[in-house]
Amino acid sequence: MSKEILNGLELPQQLLTFLGEVVEKTKGYDVYLGGGFVRDIYYNNLNWESFPMTPKDVDLFFIPTGDVAKELPTLPKTYVNYDKFATEIPDMEERGVERVRGLFVPSLDTHDVQFIVYKEPMTQEKLANDMDVNICQVNYSVKDKIFYATDAFLEGHEDGYIEMLHTFDFVRMGKRLARMSKKFPKYYLSGDWDLTEFAESVSEHAGSFCDE
Repeated sequence: MSKEILNGLELPQQLLTFLGEVVEKTKGYDVYLGGGFVRDIYYNNLNWESFPMTPKDVDLFFIPTGDVAKELPTLPKTYVNYDKFATEIPDMEERGVERVRGLFVPSLDTHDVQFIVYKEPMTQEKLANDMDVNICQVNYSVKDKIFYATDAFLEGHEDGYIEMLHTFDFVRMGKRLARMSKKFPKYYLSGDWDLTEFAESVSEHAGSFCDE
């Protein structure tokens, strides 16, 4: 059932138009849509009778293809809110991320966009597995127009549980799980976690990839 829903996912036309422009102006990278946007659309299809989730931001992952020339897109009528290198973001350098750029895109209903740029080439499957929480391990290849999700993603949404699959800074893990638990209150938390100390510090702002 879950895989059938994954294959039937549809992205908004305004986003597809934007993604096409991004790919057209990008050199030396494959571009993937991942994170909460695809997750929330999947959840809405799986739970079509309940109140739908509203994506908070658009996460675009730039994976180098091995070409010498690399260039991130410069997009008209967009505004750069921040541009951080991995050394400024806890755990990101170890994860293989080179930089994170945050944009405001007025043409999209979901205005906040992040460019998450990796240092080394990787497959679509490996990128999905690199996501820290099981219910976020899903992405969409803009070039190939293919959705991919891990078994952990499919099982997490089918059985309704949240699980941290990678280990990094304890406070950041706690905040991350607290935010996921707040967003998906019907899902139970897998593992021995007490999120009481993190509850008040949880935010739902865009740019969650850079949360400290």
